[in-house]
Amino acid sequence: MIVRAFNHLGYPLVVIGSGPELKRIQQLARPNVQILGAQPDAVVEQYMASARAFVYAACEDFGIAPVEAQACGTPVIAYGAGGVLETVRDVRQAPTTGTGVFFPTQTEPDLIEAVQWFESQHHCFQPEILQQQAARFSTSVFARSYLAYLDSCYGKFSARQQR
Repeated sequence: MIVRAFNHLGYPLVVIGSGPELKRIQQLARPNVQILGAQPDAVVEQYMASARAFVYAACEDFGIAPVEAQACGTPVIAYGAGGVLETVRDVRQAPTTGTGVFFPTQTEPDLIEAVQWFESQHHCFQPEILQQQAARFSTSVFARSYLAYLDSCYGKFSARQQR
């Protein structure tokens, strides 16, 4: 869907990764779409940090890739379902703290519309806001939250034992 949408738009797209659809995607891609296949983490980080946007059309429970894009200061154009609803803020709903743009259905027309809207408004995104949003999901924040939860549970358990 993403490759077909970018074929239609004519905008440059870089696809990194592998999987069962790789050959099919390679056959679909027009000259504006570059298929790199699997790449080392350093290459992925370099591309993500220099990208105009990161396009994400999956529906995952969490989905680490959009968080990684934001950590690089890169806005996200994402299907508005699943974990991205927690990790990405649609700039149309949060103009000063937005980190991406959602599209409502996993269809080429909705993705095309979101990309075109993004292109007209890409100046709205501030890398430091994107990085602050990603930091909310860092391992240190997770560890602190998890330990605080365990402390809370232990406190409740101890209080019951003392009764």
